[in-house]
Amino acid sequence: MRYSIILLLFCLFQFQCKTTQNPPAENGGETLTLYVAAQRVDCTGVGPQTCYQTRQSPKEDWTLFYGQIEGFDFEPGYEYQLIVEKTTIPNPPADASSFKYKLKKQVAKTRVDYGGLHDIWALESLNGKTVDVTERPRLELFPGEERIGGFAGCNQFFGKMKLDGQKVDFSGIGSTRMFCDGKMDLESQFLSALDATDQYVIKNLQLTLSQGNQQLMVLRKVD
Repeated sequence: MRYSIILLLFCLFQFQCKTTQNPPAENGGETLTLYVAAQRVDCTGVGPQTCYQTRQSPKEDWTLFYGQIEGFDFEPGYEYQLIVEKTTIPNPPADASSFKYKLKKQVAKTRVDYGGLHDIWALESLNGKTVDVTERPRLELFPGEERIGGFAGCNQFFGKMKLDGQKVDFSGIGSTRMFCDGKMDLESQFLSALDATDQYVIKNLQLTLSQGNQQLMVLRKVD
């Protein structure tokens, strides 16, 4: 009797899991959940174009989506959760996608507020000391694309970013590999402070980056 109850519960669980998956498309394709970022970005397919940024789970990184989604009316500044139908195109042109995407349902449309972070910021102070150099390190933030870039004092740098309220995480920071006499110590400290940052505050056109209660750097908006 006990075994029968366990078996029954297992079968019900399996049925419930299957029913929560996206159903197959009517024409033999597949149905996908697609998340679309709030901004399109420049990309290159056959030629220069702008691409959606998409992912199939909130836990994934954004990837470039070179095609179109039939029936989807995109408005910048909003993130979307969509149900789309993906079908294979037989014998597509050599320079075209082999898949067609069609909107089945718009599940969610959420306004994204980046709190003024989408700007270029020039370094004013680092680890409590005023920075007085001819060409200041600059931090450029692209929260809609979850990436950063800029100038570290000698080299150009790049990386990823994640926002959660006033919390921010910079990761995967890399740079070009030039050597500039007398500038490498400032660059090293700047990049190390970015890597340690876990929160931010914007006030009076100043961006303060901190680790816990410890202020790491202050930058001023320049664009």
